[in-house]
Amino acid sequence: MDFLLSDNLDLKAEDGIIGTQIDGETTMLQAFFTDARVKKQRGYWLDIQMSEIWQYDQKRLTNETVNNINETAKEIADALVLDGLYKRIETSASIIDNILTLNIKAYDNKNLVFDRKFAI
Repeated sequence: MDFLLSDNLDLKAEDGIIGTQIDGETTMLQAFFTDARVKKQRGYWLDIQMSEIWQYDQKRLTNETVNNINETAKEIADALVLDGLYKRIETSASIIDNILTLNIKAYDNKNLVFDRKFAI
């Protein structure tokens, strides 16, 4: 079960009840961005792909950094698709206004169900 998140990634509650969603958005966001401790290291705590996205928040803004985050994001996306969360996930990193940005698009069959940009 996925919990419903607000735009600022907090749990969304209405009348004291935390909402749920069926599109897998929370699981995907956790896979990309969770920063829990695992064996004295930071990363994703579930048994999919340990996220290394957190490592890029202190990196210099270079083409090498963009290429590395693109590779890391693709590995996470491939694992989530293999796990059956979505049919296809597209990721692309870039530097926009001196901010490292990751765009994630997820598709269920041919329908776009998730399209967000994140400042890293």
